[in-house]
Amino acid sequence: MFDILIQLSFVFLVIMFTKNIMDMKKYNDKSELVVLKDLDIDRDKRIMDPLLIDYKFDTKDIYEYIKNNPLKHYCNGDMCLRLSDFDTLNDVYIYKNDELHKDLNIKNMSENIIEKFQNMYSFNSKYYCSLLKGIVDIKCEKNRNNICILGCLHGSCTVYLYNPKHKSMLKEDNIKKYGIKIDFEMDKLLYIPSEWYYSIHNTENSVLLHLQCDTYFTSLYNEYRE
Repeated sequence: MFDILIQLSFVFLVIMFTKNIMDMKKYNDKSELVVLKDLDIDRDKRIMDPLLIDYKFDTKDIYEYIKNNPLKHYCNGDMCLRLSDFDTLNDVYIYKNDELHKDLNIKNMSENIIEKFQNMYSFNSKYYCSLLKGIVDIKCEKNRNNICILGCLHGSCTVYLYNPKHKSMLKEDNIKKYGIKIDFEMDKLLYIPSEWYYSIHNTENSVLLHLQCDTYFTSLYNEYRE
């Protein structure tokens, strides 16, 4: 009897892992950007379309931290920058840095946002922040998570979203013609569906928030997949 229960449990887990991974990889090839005035999200229904959402951020602590810690440094791979470098250098950035997010003391705010999109299976939430100054182009990357949200805490930039149906075209030089162009301004959230691609073009001083999350059934797969 016990052996049968183990076998049934194993079969159930295989079915759940397979179903969740296959569901995550589905996309709507006719998707358009949906604009919302608030975070009224049905968390039990998978969101297949990109969402641009109004959201008022409390950024007072962010400005205070940057002002009061000029010698604090953060690294992008082999390149490290101090916060004071953003006053003296042009066209520089710190991208998707978890330490920066922690130091800005906005974890509670991040949790309040991402929980609106989570369900009972959500797992492995991760939070990052970016600082961008001047002309900065973040190359096209794929959303490999169940939940991927960008927030504009300060400034503005341009985000290009690419439907997975254009995957084979994204190796071309002029890929922006396939994208949905979004003027991403302060106090906005952008939900990017699974499997979609996105790139960022910045021309001024911007502070971005990055939130991502998987499920118990997709976390390991998402960590190592292409």
